[in-house]
Amino acid sequence: MIEILYPLAIENFNGYFSQRLNHSTVYNNGKEDQLITSVVDGSEQRSGVPHSVDQQNSFYSGKKKYSSITKLVYACPSTGKIMHMGESHPGSKNDMGLFQSDQVFLAKFNKDFEYIMGDKGFRFLENYYPKITTLQKGEKTEEKERIDKELKSIRIIIENVFAKIKGFWICSNTTRWKFQSCGNESSSPLDLLTKLHQIWCIIGFLINSRSSIRNCDE
Repeated sequence: MIEILYPLAIENFNGYFSQRLNHSTVYNNGKEDQLITSVVDGSEQRSGVPHSVDQQNSFYSGKKKYSSITKLVYACPSTGKIMHMGESHPGSKNDMGLFQSDQVFLAKFNKDFEYIMGDKGFRFLENYYPKITTLQKGEKTEEKERIDKELKSIRIIIENVFAKIKGFWICSNTTRWKFQSCGNESSSPLDLLTKLHQIWCIIGFLINSRSSIRNCDE
């Protein structure tokens, strides 16, 4: 079943990516209008503890304080439709590392005018994509509060997407695939990462098949 649904999920994501300009939104950061064509954020799912020390260190999330698997999800800012799910990685990889791993996907954006919106974990990542916009530090003023409120009102869509994804127990419960001894090549953690990525994509496909997330919330 996964072999059938996974390609359909990728095709679905690509379809929404190709339509991203029609589902974009404009954000003013106080200096200029920015065309936001994608909102990105990372998510972690708790995993079983590997046997080898090296794998334990690799899968241990310093943020969550347990073994996990992490990935980035990109969604349309106006509808919440998922346009891309980054590959699954061990939990020790932070947002910067995940973003760097998505260079092939990021190269598809038009760097001249398309902005990607992220949270503070995506600050200073212009080397990987020049037009990344995040909540900026600065003195609290009435104007900054307005700007921050506008950004949060756009970015909340990705949080709603994750809420939908985590509504499926297979994406929220601890992964039950057991790590075996690292001497057995057939039981590599890569198998776990690949399988979980495919499952998340299929769940994303199911969510995309429903109505607009933002419209549902409204």
